[in-house]
Amino acid sequence: MANVTTDKYKYLDGFTIHDCCVAAEGYYAVSVEEILDEEKYDYYTSRGESRLAVYNSARQEDGGPAIWGGMRWGRHSFFNTRLVNTEPKECLMMDDAGQGYYLGLGDNKFAEKQLSPKTRFHQLAKVDDQVYGVGWGRDVFKRLGPEQWECISTEIKAPSGNGCGFEDMDGFSKNDLYAVGGTNDIWHFDGEKWRYIDVCDEQMLPLSVCCAEDGYVYIGCAWGIVLRGRGEEWDVFHTDKNICLPAGRLAIARYVCVFRLVEQK
Repeated sequence: MANVTTDKYKYLDGFTIHDCCVAAEGYYAVSVEEILDEEKYDYYTSRGESRLAVYNSARQEDGGPAIWGGMRWGRHSFFNTRLVNTEPKECLMMDDAGQGYYLGLGDNKFAEKQLSPKTRFHQLAKVDDQVYGVGWGRDVFKRLGPEQWECISTEIKAPSGNGCGFEDMDGFSKNDLYAVGGTNDIWHFDGEKWRYIDVCDEQMLPLSVCCAEDGYVYIGCAWGIVLRGRGEEWDVFHTDKNICLPAGRLAIARYVCVFRLVEQK
């Protein structure tokens, strides 16, 4: 059961971050999980408390510590959460078990019915005003509304146990989408058909993708590989896996540091 919490200055203390999103200018959402002692923690059967935290710059006190608020759930309520912005200052949170929670303005807050085992997402994405979910077996689903999803990748679906599937997706428009994951499993969707992109012969594990304002697609892979290109032309760089585009600048995150791409370096 979700509850409002009031420890606004220490809301994230003792928690690890699973995902975050920008819900509007100066308005951020973060999904977190309580860090348990080793003897209390089990990956599958004993997880910590879950929280969906919100930071609103308009409510901050001048010179004071950051103020966070949001919703919280008891231990083992959610299992590895991810977030996506839906409407201004609203977001959807989902986990590996197909559970969802919609955090909207005012009373527009509700738990969504758990999705079927055939509809589970590794990541959520938003392109233009459309929300998508991607997963193994090359699953790509389009969100039609609360608890309503439509598969748009039927033609390329594959058994989930053969190393095929998607970890992330982004796009320039609904007719120009890129989905990545698996082993060299990189696909483009033109609004009607999916097309496999053979980037290079080197074995790669794509983990994240960003369609940037400079017109390029950036794909972060394991082993420090970053791909940059579009269509059939691609270049290879070496950093590490998670990428995003704050303020029009490409940022690439490792476990211990963050890089920014400056003049192609």
